[in-house]
Amino acid sequence: MIASDLISPAVPPLKPEDSVEKAMNWMKEFHLEHLPVVEEGRYRGLISEMDLLDLEDVNVLIKDLNIPLNRPFAVQQEHIFDVLQKIDEHRLSLLPVLGEEESYLGVISRESIINFYANISAVKNPGGIVTLEMSANDYSLAEIARIVESNNAAILNATVNTIANSSRIEVILKINQADINAVIATFERFEYTVKQAYQEDEHNDILKDRFDSLMNYLDI
Repeated sequence: MIASDLISPAVPPLKPEDSVEKAMNWMKEFHLEHLPVVEEGRYRGLISEMDLLDLEDVNVLIKDLNIPLNRPFAVQQEHIFDVLQKIDEHRLSLLPVLGEEESYLGVISRESIINFYANISAVKNPGGIVTLEMSANDYSLAEIARIVESNNAAILNATVNTIANSSRIEVILKINQADINAVIATFERFEYTVKQAYQEDEHNDILKDRFDSLMNYLDI
């Protein structure tokens, strides 16, 4: 799963011409401590609740504030585990996602992250992760499970995501084996597209670090 898959449509960006009062009201409404500032489709940075709390004039415009805006962001193709790490490092309640030429696409919100965590709870168990891409019409969990089980392995968790503006889907499998080379080879023999694969012997430390980042984030 990549950053663009978790963009939340519910959180609007601020404009430089918006007032401090509007920013504070939106933060309260959406239960966030940060909001992105966007000008003509370009991301300018994040404004935080801490930047605004001590201001006496809530009618002042954001563009007139003498506050440097931090600019953390994820690019749309960035893997979600790297997104989690950035969120944890910067202690954010959301993270903007940018496309080509730093065009603003949206944000990954706390709710999106919690939903993602709920879908991959099996990450705490040892094993490997395989991401398959296929036509929605070709999807059969029973067939996928048979391929995995033919290698004396089992699926711990399976998540299906639709790919925007297409009839294709992404199937993310958590498998209970550290070495999943045989499983990958079997999928390829049956002409499945293996989009991504993470083996425990190569990526266990990365997965653990990203999972710890997620736990720290949820404690914000």
